[in-house]
Amino acid sequence: MRRHVHVFVDNQRLWMAYRQVVNGEAIALDKVEVASQIGQTSNEIERLPRIGAMLPHFVDKKIDGKSTRYFLLADEMSQPFTDQSPVEFQAMRDDLENAVALIQKNGGRIIRSAKDAEEFACELDQKLPNQVGDGYSVIAP
Repeated sequence: MRRHVHVFVDNQRLWMAYRQVVNGEAIALDKVEVASQIGQTSNEIERLPRIGAMLPHFVDKKIDGKSTRYFLLADEMSQPFTDQSPVEFQAMRDDLENAVALIQKNGGRIIRSAKDAEEFACELDQKLPNQVGDGYSVIAP
């Protein structure tokens, strides 16, 4: 998996994915996880609408003959951060849920449970060792 590499389709730079995998298919992966600092989580949520808007240019396309898939690992955000008011917390959750809905509508797959994350990790583990070689493949032109 490559870290923080731009996703390109037909020489068009779309966004910088958290992780990218190119093996039998081209996979882009982003995340929203509740970190110890509210700013990190907030930044991850804020970039999701842009990614959601770019997904129609990525999902179901071919990159070097490989099909494409997009995944978002999104924390449930069940509790507010320390010193976060209920109103601020609800606004942050609303932003996340709106972005998740946009990404799902535009062909992205949302992973929210530990079970789904484990299944996805197992799928990647089965595919990566035999197909990536040096581990430095890139989704790029």
